[in-house]
Amino acid sequence: MKKRRIGTVILLFLLTVSFAQENKTVFFPSSYGKTKEFNDFSAAEKNAYSVGFINGLAVSGVIGADPKRLAILESCIHPMDSTQVAAILDKYIKDQPELWHEPLAMNSYNALLGACPNLKPTSH
Repeated sequence: MKKRRIGTVILLFLLTVSFAQENKTVFFPSSYGKTKEFNDFSAAEKNAYSVGFINGLAVSGVIGADPKRLAILESCIHPMDSTQVAAILDKYIKDQPELWHEPLAMNSYNALLGACPNLKPTSH
């Protein structure tokens, strides 16, 4: 059971890729993991997910993410370790149970928007 759970966490963070374009955020694939599932992760799994999520965002430039926004993200999270990122995600998710049915990747990104206000898209 533990191997399956760890495998699910690995799959979640490997397949979590998010990028912003034209003030519109696109998530792929949105069906991998609901936000509520994060509550069931152990501390180590939450940490692993946060590492994978940030790594997914970091390589999103390969598929067209705005390099300027990636630089903003990097400047915000650079001083943080994965435990801190996991805590940010955990707090955001626990504080908003009305979002638990939504995709985990989307709410992970929204949690980062709260922690990194300069990352919020600006209107043209």
